[in-house]
Amino acid sequence: MPQRRSVWLFLLLGWGIWIASCSGGEESKVNQVLESRRLGMERKDVILYMSSISPQYREGERDADLLRREAMEMMRGCDSIEMKIRGREVSIQGDRAEAIQSYEIRIHRGSRVGSAQGKERIVLVKAAEGWRIVSGL
Repeated sequence: MPQRRSVWLFLLLGWGIWIASCSGGEESKVNQVLESRRLGMERKDVILYMSSISPQYREGERDADLLRREAMEMMRGCDSIEMKIRGREVSIQGDRAEAIQSYEIRIHRGSRVGSAQGKERIVLVKAAEGWRIVSGL
């Protein structure tokens, strides 16, 4: 009987490790998408920035096309952008993820520097091409 319990305990432990490794892998993929967005802003690379955005993006009246135009306008209108993420929490439930992160952004235009700090709640959905941001920007 004790041997049988050991087998069940081993199977349960193995299943728990497998589940934890799967969710950690998905969390890493979500973090990669969020990092692509941040790097796209800093490099003023609208293609990299938009690679993190779903074509189904919707935030109020804003869709992916409007978001692309706004990003291009912001990137053209400044010399450099610095975006720092101060803290991030990611939660995943199936094919939907939510990231809550604190950020600081600095925009340089000539000798002027504008800065802002805040907290954002970004929603992502996993599709065939991977995780993409669907709202929150």
